[in-house]
Amino acid sequence: MDEEKNVTAPEGQEEEVVSTDDSEASEDIRLFEEEEAAESKPTEEKSEVESVDVKRVEESINEVRREQRISDFLNDPKNEDYKEFSGKIRELAKKPQAKGLTVEALANMVVPKDYWLKKGAQLASEAQKESSESYSGGRSNRDVSSGANNSGLPDPAGLSSKDFEKQAWDIARGLQP
Repeated sequence: MDEEKNVTAPEGQEEEVVSTDDSEASEDIRLFEEEEAAESKPTEEKSEVESVDVKRVEESINEVRREQRISDFLNDPKNEDYKEFSGKIRELAKKPQAKGLTVEALANMVVPKDYWLKKGAQLASEAQKESSESYSGGRSNRDVSSGANNSGLPDPAGLSSKDFEKQAWDIARGLQP
């Protein structure tokens, strides 16, 4: 099989040695190329799979971060009013349009405006009720019987006008508590 032929060359050129086993060499080259193609093909598929996995991992990391920011926002004591809207806030945060918005902005988008009006009216009525319970007739319900050294302040209604003026003057100068 290793036969060689001498091909005569035109004048001025060297003779070439041509091998007759070209079919074997070409088959080896073809097999080598097929092996390389087979090896490179799974590598390309792996890189696509890896890129998809990287995207999925990045998405899950972003989702965990977003969930943590929402939880931190809702667990803050000053944001108690937003807790009942937590499901809507989380739902809105998953949408691509909400990308880049703060949790507070998302919360304000979710909470209806009339909720704040109702909440303000409720707080005002509670404050009014508490205020009316703590005062009566323009006087304080403060206990005046226990002052410094248990001496207490005298009842101004029981003092004469001269004694009242003297007490007021002493208090104003800081002589009495």
